[in-house]
Amino acid sequence: MIRYKSQKPLTLKGFDTPLDIILDLENRWVKLNDCIPWAELAENYYKTLEQIRRNPYLQYFIGLKGFRLEAAFAPSLLINVRKCMG
Repeated sequence: MIRYKSQKPLTLKGFDTPLDIILDLENRWVKLNDCIPWAELAENYYKTLEQIRRNPYLQYFIGLKGFRLEAAFAPSLLINVRKCMG
């Protein structure tokens, strides 16, 4: 079973920017990042992926051509999704 390992939250001080731009703590994206329970979201998402493996209805829903026992997603996909989410 895939388990999410909580990462240390990003801080603006440790975030690299081009030309040494200082990010504003009052920016809406910075504030939103602080409000989202990333660990809880990831845990629920991983539980859903385990359900997909056992449930033909969920496999149909996500667009697979037929039921299969092997994993529907490569674990690396989740890493990429997490990076895209922030």
